[in-house]
Amino acid sequence: MGGALSFFVSTGIYPSFVPALVVVGFLTVLTIVTGSRLWERDPSSSIFSFGDLMLWNWLKRHRAEKRLVRNTQLLGFDRRGAYQGDAIAQDDADRLELLAEIADDLDAKSSYTINHTDRVEKLAHDMGEVLGLSPEELKKLSTAAFLHDVGNIRIPEHILRKSGDLTDEERRTVESHALLGAMMAFEVVTRDVADGILHHHERWDGDGYPNGKRGREIPLFARIIAVAEAYDAMTSTRPQRQSLSPAAAIQILQAEGSRQFDPLVVEALVAVIPKPFGLFDNIPVLAALRPRLREWMLLVQRVGRVGVSSAVTTAIIALILGNPGAAS
Repeated sequence: MGGALSFFVSTGIYPSFVPALVVVGFLTVLTIVTGSRLWERDPSSSIFSFGDLMLWNWLKRHRAEKRLVRNTQLLGFDRRGAYQGDAIAQDDADRLELLAEIADDLDAKSSYTINHTDRVEKLAHDMGEVLGLSPEELKKLSTAAFLHDVGNIRIPEHILRKSGDLTDEERRTVESHALLGAMMAFEVVTRDVADGILHHHERWDGDGYPNGKRGREIPLFARIIAVAEAYDAMTSTRPQRQSLSPAAAIQILQAEGSRQFDPLVVEALVAVIPKPFGLFDNIPVLAALRPRLREWMLLVQRVGRVGVSSAVTTAIIALILGNPGAAS
């Protein structure tokens, strides 16, 4: 938005703060929308979102990668998840904190997955409450849910972001993350937490991995995490596809009950998902606007945190434009 600032300064026009905020804010939104739409036409947009192209997000990913290298080494693994020997960090609390940092940094590597583990952890916790778990069990479930994808350090980024079908070798690499995550956490968590991480990709019909467990053979923590993760994945934009609405995602989960998911756990999810705001359905004009509003929300998700930095920049520039002394 430096161009807007230069324009006003060069012409000697110094609007007040509010008009400047409106003008620069409009130009900020226009730039983001236009850039996103143009980027979506490029084949590379299936790998990197528009937000990932921004300098702010590049620096964020670079910092996250450095922390991943450091933290995996402290836990006795290399960056690809190969075991190197005893962990440098010996205290269990420190190692658990390192695992949590790894989970956070893996999410931060892409605006497609930002805050994924936080959302899965919250959903799993809320579902556990509906299912009647004790406070101690809820604490363990939250730990398992937050660490469920820590084994993704083994998966190269080009596979995680791949928009097409995976090869057999790539699929084996992806599936290995469940076992690796359980191995990394095993010595610092209880057995039921490790089992929740290990088995969160098992299926109710027995066609999942890594052990092909079926029905109630699958640990309860894993059954809960499986539903929470599936719901979050479907309602989030990913390289392979646009997100679904909450209602559409729930319909799919219910249809997959007794095949992929525990039907009772799916109903627990339905109980904790906020109901749609009825005003949109009761007023025809708002109902017609609903799909458009959803498109804008998806666009903001794809842009990621760059939208926040743009908003801050807008406010600063507007303040300068509204103060001739500061602008000069």
